[in-house]
Amino acid sequence: MDRQQPEPIGSILNDRLGLLDSISNIEAPKKRQRSVHRRYAPKFDRPQHLPLTKLLDVRLQQHDWDKNPYYVNARKNGGTIKAGKDFKKNAGKRVIAPRHRKTRKERAETMTAVLRAALYHVELSSAGEYLFEVNTGIEQLASMIGQKHVYPARKNTDGEWQQERVVYDCVLNALKDLELAKLLILSREFDTEAARYKAMRLFLRPEFFASMGVSKDKVSAFIRKHDGFLKHKKRWSQKVEQRRRHELNEARQADFSRICNHGLKTLLKRIKSYYLDSDDKQTQKSAKDAQREIKKALKERQSLEEQNNAEPTNGQRVFANYGKAHGFPVAMQQFQRLKAQLLRERGNHIDDSDVYERFAALYGSPPH
Repeated sequence: MDRQQPEPIGSILNDRLGLLDSISNIEAPKKRQRSVHRRYAPKFDRPQHLPLTKLLDVRLQQHDWDKNPYYVNARKNGGTIKAGKDFKKNAGKRVIAPRHRKTRKERAETMTAVLRAALYHVELSSAGEYLFEVNTGIEQLASMIGQKHVYPARKNTDGEWQQERVVYDCVLNALKDLELAKLLILSREFDTEAARYKAMRLFLRPEFFASMGVSKDKVSAFIRKHDGFLKHKKRWSQKVEQRRRHELNEARQADFSRICNHGLKTLLKRIKSYYLDSDDKQTQKSAKDAQREIKKALKERQSLEEQNNAEPTNGQRVFANYGKAHGFPVAMQQFQRLKAQLLRERGNHIDDSDVYERFAALYGSPPH
């Protein structure tokens, strides 16, 4: 009976080595990719100019939102905020349900980037009416961090043109979370005449500075030093005048969000008095003068709107008919001539209504 010859050791080793090579060539399973719910990754690369904003900018880049007590408490307990699309429901409040404590990476990156962009435009001097106002719009903040998307105008399936649409929902949702955590204030004012919301105004709250590890004394000291620097460089009056003109021009605009909520007004004034001493008489006087001029501009705009919406008087109708018959340049010449004549007769200030009455008496019917 023939015995089976043992296999040589060299061939056995070659087989084993070939098996090891085949095992090493097997690719490792790919790591599961996370789903990303955004169109663009946020990015902010502009340098900050003030020492306090530089400090906050560095701490924001190193900040872990899952360890922020204000933000974690807001996610854990939920709450209500004001929202435009829910204005007709729930008394103008949006209900946010409790969520998991850990936030998504995309939301954390967006909150960090939008707050860094807000610090770039924040007002840290006491020249204005309120402290910590972000002097730019929400759309501009979204554009600065690269999360603004524009859908171009196009034709739909019916062949009708659709206007271009601007979308920055990631930024709006991040701001809602920060507002719920009471790290900032969003002022939303509704224009009942135009039936639409005005532009939102953004303010930082003291809780934001506390969550970044910056104490109240440090913030107050910086504001005093910054105001002193402006006064030393003889820029303080220029800064106050610049803020006054800015608020005055915005007060004359129809879509400027003038804060009408007395509770919000009181809160913003308390924040300013919390950080600043109220013994600076000159600062208080300049602020009161600026607010007086702003209120006067608002009254002028309201009276002008009422005049535009009111029914035309008999003199205005006669002036319009005369302008149609002889041309409006000729009508304006006659109007200015009658105005000069009334000034010579009365010797004091006259209104346009008096000139229209004289115009109606002279050129009433038929028109000349």
